[in-house]
Amino acid sequence: MINVVNAKKVDDAQKYKIYLAPQKGLTIRRQLAEKENEESIERFNNGTFIDILPDNSWKGRRCFVIGGGESLKGFDWDLLQGELTIGINRVYEFMSPTILFSMDTRFMANILQPTFYGARAKRLFDEYDGFKVWNLQKPKNWDGVHILKCLGRNEWSSSLTYGLGGGRNSGFGAVNLAYCLGADPIYLLGFDMKGDGKGNQAHFHSGHPDKQKPKAYREFIECFRWAANNVPDLRGRVINLTPNSAMDVFKKDVFSSVKRITRPIVVSYYTKDELYESMYRRMHQSLHKFGLEHDIEAIDSMGDWQANTYHKAKFIRRKLNEHAGRDILWMDVDAEVCQYPERFDNFDGDFAVHYIEWGRYGREPRRELNSSVMYFRNSWQCRVLLEKWLTLNERNKDSGVWEQKNLAEILEKSVDLRKREFPAQYCQIYDLMAAAGEPVIRLFQASRQYKARQKAAAG
Repeated sequence: MINVVNAKKVDDAQKYKIYLAPQKGLTIRRQLAEKENEESIERFNNGTFIDILPDNSWKGRRCFVIGGGESLKGFDWDLLQGELTIGINRVYEFMSPTILFSMDTRFMANILQPTFYGARAKRLFDEYDGFKVWNLQKPKNWDGVHILKCLGRNEWSSSLTYGLGGGRNSGFGAVNLAYCLGADPIYLLGFDMKGDGKGNQAHFHSGHPDKQKPKAYREFIECFRWAANNVPDLRGRVINLTPNSAMDVFKKDVFSSVKRITRPIVVSYYTKDELYESMYRRMHQSLHKFGLEHDIEAIDSMGDWQANTYHKAKFIRRKLNEHAGRDILWMDVDAEVCQYPERFDNFDGDFAVHYIEWGRYGREPRRELNSSVMYFRNSWQCRVLLEKWLTLNERNKDSGVWEQKNLAEILEKSVDLRKREFPAQYCQIYDLMAAAGEPVIRLFQASRQYKARQKAAAG
């Protein structure tokens, strides 16, 4: 239950109600203290979504909130690869946003019965594997969709625990979502807030079957203006990148002014068995919630654990070829991303790995390369490294020597390689290295379970 006994209420022209909860910061809730309203929240699955993406998960990260305005016609969606994105309504038909967001039950009905949007929209909706989030005033039981509590048109929230404001349009709710997740700055794309000048709505896509009157845009803008005037730091965090937008509430700029960030693409593989498939599902969700591009494959087992791990060098070489011009971040499939791995943005080396200093964790002092997380620049130096690694792996494939020991031997002799080491938090074994602090990338070492199962099966 939400405790608002000490909440302070402020009215703005008797239209809006703001609640300042001392322990939670700003929240804007209508009749929040009423028992029936508290109980109604329990009928939504806010908590399920918060378990995955709690408040401030995107703290300090930039986010693009993408509307449906006509200005996005011809936009190069590849420019948003690797970015945190909240796509509103039909955006998912053109790119795969981190979060697909809507506040419209009619929109869902038209997807499920694709008479207007068509079969392609339904197929893409079913294939979309990100977070589907609807902000509604009444709970729904839609498979695979997170339903958050909509607090009403004229309200705002600082915590997903309470739900989100409505603001008469999905764009308002999406910005409130980005705010709760801690995004800063919040860039707006496709927020034209105007029609075609002839009394019709205008979109970069083919529109919606239910039409709104042009005055709706004025109401949308009024809601944003109120929020900007009353929500702490909102005006400073939101930047409107929409050309010729009719909304003059936030600072305006152009997309080309946003500095590009070079990021790697995460690659991995896993064998087709129950254990590793469960690890993949956890890893995949953790990558998606931080907007990390990834290319992960399921493969047939090559016979035993060592043969499966020896495949790593060959796989990474293939991915460097498939993703020409892109750097590669290898992660074992039993990894989970717990915080955004900022260290890999605009990386300046050729190769990076972590060496575990076991003496720091109460074990016999020794230094060991951990190949569970590795960065490879798409360069000739890394290709030479991989060829040498492959050669040594082939020589030692029947010796029982682990592939990471082969790699460590090669690295000692690699003089043309710009080598970097990242901290333990980027390659942190969940139990053995707990003393390293809060993990950025946590490792669950599924190999322990795998070997235990093999031993048990052997009797």
